[in-house]
Amino acid sequence: STIETQQGGYAIIGGLARAGVWTGTAASFLNLHPVGPTSSFIIAMSASQQAGLVVVGGQTHAGIWAGTSGSFQDLHPAGMMESSLSGTTGAQQVGYVKTAGGEIHAALWSGSAASFVDLHPPGATSSSLNATTGSQQAGSATFGGSEHAGLWSGSAGSFVDLNPPGSGQSRISAITGVRQTGFARFGANSHAGFWSGSAGSFVDLHGALPANYTESGGIAISTVGATVLIA
Repeated sequence: STIETQQGGYAIIGGLARAGVWTGTAASFLNLHPVGPTSSFIIAMSASQQAGLVVVGGQTHAGIWAGTSGSFQDLHPAGMMESSLSGTTGAQQVGYVKTAGGEIHAALWSGSAASFVDLHPPGATSSSLNATTGSQQAGSATFGGSEHAGLWSGSAGSFVDLNPPGSGQSRISAITGVRQTGFARFGANSHAGFWSGSAGSFVDLHGALPANYTESGGIAISTVGATVLIA
C-alpha cells in the first residue's frame, strides 16, 4: 500500500513477516512489528494510520498502527475465529471477520475492537470489504454461489448490489467519492471497469486495451477534476 510519500507492507526478517513502512528507499524501512504476535502485515494506509493484520497463536487479528511499533491496537472482535483489515481512512477501518461458524463476514470498525459492526447482507453466504470513504464501504458479497460487487453505508441492511447485468462475478477494490473500481466477469474473462453507485452505471474499460489482452481489473481509483484515473 502507498499514501503520499510513504509505502507500507512487510519484510521477511529472521524468517518471519514484519510489518513496516518505507519513505522511498531501502534504508528508510521502519519496523512496525509489535511485541507478542509472531508475524505482521500492513495492507492499507491513510495519512495517519497503517492497517492490516498480525498473527497471534496461529490466528489472524485485524490491527492498526500510528507509525510506531508501540502504537499497535488489536481490533480482533471477541468470539471471532479470524479478522483482517484491507482499508482505512484513519478514523474508519474495513475488512472481514470469520465467525465462530466459519462464515466470512464484511466488517467495519472505528478504531477499537469494541466498535466492530457486522455488515454481512441478508441472504449472502459470504462478504468482505476492501475500501471505505468513511461514509460508504465497498467490496463484495456472494449470493447463490456468485460473487457480486457491493456498496454499503454503515449497516448490513444498506447493501446495494452492483453486479452489472450479464456479469457472472464482480468485485469492488477501491472507492473515491461517488466512483468505485474493480472488475466484472463476462463469460470466462474479467473486465476492468468503474461504477457510480449502481449496477447499471458500470463502465467496461476492457475495450480500451489492445486485442491481445484477455483479462483486466481495477485496483485503485482517484479523480482529478472531471477525469477519473484508474490503475
